[in-house]
Amino acid sequence: MSWFDVNWFNVSWLIEFSLKATVLLCAARLAAFLLRRSPADVRHRLWLAALFGVAILALPVKFPQPVSIAVPVQFSVTTFGGALPARVSAGAWSLWSAIWIAGIVVALARLLAGLATVALWTRRARRLNRMPSVLISDLAPTPLTWGIFRPVILFPACSVEWPTDQVELALRHEQAHVSRCDWLWQMLAHAMNVVFWFHPLVWLAGAELRREAESAADDLVLASGVDAADYAEQLVRVARFLSGAAPAAAVPALPLAVVPMARSRILESRVREILDPRRRRGQASLVTRAAVAVLACACLLPLLAVQQQSALRAVLIAGTPAAPVPPQLSETVAPAPPAPQPAAPPSIAAKPAPVAASSQDVVPPRPIYKPEPQYTEDARIAKVQGSVRLSVVIDEQGRPDDIKVTTSLDPGLDEQAIEAVRQWLFAPATKDGVPVPVSAFIEVNFRLL
Repeated sequence: MSWFDVNWFNVSWLIEFSLKATVLLCAARLAAFLLRRSPADVRHRLWLAALFGVAILALPVKFPQPVSIAVPVQFSVTTFGGALPARVSAGAWSLWSAIWIAGIVVALARLLAGLATVALWTRRARRLNRMPSVLISDLAPTPLTWGIFRPVILFPACSVEWPTDQVELALRHEQAHVSRCDWLWQMLAHAMNVVFWFHPLVWLAGAELRREAESAADDLVLASGVDAADYAEQLVRVARFLSGAAPAAAVPALPLAVVPMARSRILESRVREILDPRRRRGQASLVTRAAVAVLACACLLPLLAVQQQSALRAVLIAGTPAAPVPPQLSETVAPAPPAPQPAAPPSIAAKPAPVAASSQDVVPPRPIYKPEPQYTEDARIAKVQGSVRLSVVIDEQGRPDDIKVTTSLDPGLDEQAIEAVRQWLFAPATKDGVPVPVSAFIEVNFRLL
């Protein structure tokens, strides 16, 4: 299934995904609030798990393949419909896909521009003997880090005038980000923002992830024995340059693809957390990490269960063996008998009569391609549910033919069932290794959620 399959990306999927992502991210927000006194590393892992959960929710669901079919041959297909339109028109699909892809292009261009900017800063940076592990950039407005395999730490040019203790604290903070792989996690969050740009809570989750990453790095610095008041003072000094100590035109905007030491928007909350003696510092224990994973699964699994009976109108198809049939009821559940065939003109070869699927030495057909039927809008509004039973002849090429309604449900749904089954493909039935036409029944069940 491709990313741009019309049966996957449609208005129903968009609304359903947004609702489920909202539930998951709201649960993460509530959990983060309840864990506000816990180490920031715990909340960071919580938001990271929530973003991974959102990505999983967006994946198309693949349903089990058909089981083996016993004779007599009978097939069953169930289609689900919700309160949303069953499908969108080609024009609506083109409009929605164009809007979605345009948003992805804009968000991706912004992210790639950030990567190009920080790469340019790195190429133009210089190294000082005083700080061999740091590059000095005339363009970087604040200490920052980026990269995963060969992480780079950039300091602004003004850092050469900083006192030694201020340089040491800034370096410890950036090294904490490197040890935590924060740049990798933030890039994954940015990738989520690119794909799901239309969901505001995904952007909020990414912002919370970045904020908790900064607080977790602060906790690591403080856990190393640094005085909280001194560290907060040094942080304010760094942020003062970014927010206005230099002329506005001289301070470039921070690109997305970096992990900076100071962002003015979250500076106040970070200082409060640094000076809060009641806060717990350090990293999440193995037990806490396992608890976060269990919590994420507990929230995700019910949403995935709903996904299997959703407005995606998933089709669950299985071949089912027919129950033993008394002789007097054979006309309703036994394989359909071959219809009388008119004599063909001499110049046209007559079609072979279909073989009864219960005949000895007949290997029954096997469905290999089964497009789903669709709910009609009238049937959805009238809340029509039930089954349409079809008799078909599956020819030597595995194509359904002579499709007839034996049990009707609704005129519109009858037509939808016939139209869907007409597109099915089978591995044809064989007798003594030779493909033969056979008669069969297909039951199409329509259910509203």
